[in-house]
Amino acid sequence: MWILKTPKELQGRVYVARSMVAKCIIPFSYLLGGPMADSWIPAVLQKYPDVSNVMQTVFHEGNLNFRLIYIMAGMLAVIFALLFFSQKELRRLDGDGSVWQ
Repeated sequence: MWILKTPKELQGRVYVARSMVAKCIIPFSYLLGGPMADSWIPAVLQKYPDVSNVMQTVFHEGNLNFRLIYIMAGMLAVIFALLFFSQKELRRLDGDGSVWQ
């Protein structure tokens, strides 16, 4: 869709802008990942010991906090994809809607 909808003389600029936006988000994930793994997730696991026992059984002992972060990130990606495709207007981004329907 990027190739079809972007004029050839602007494609380089559009690709660079898209890449920069994607790469600028990475530091935010680093800033959020540490506090989540060090304080937020252990606090939740201490508050709910039954959930903690199930998580330790399923995902084993080592680095449980980081494993839960990866699982939450994957679940968020699936949720956002489902939300995206549940919107009729977003499915028809290419103009006539023939590709997405």
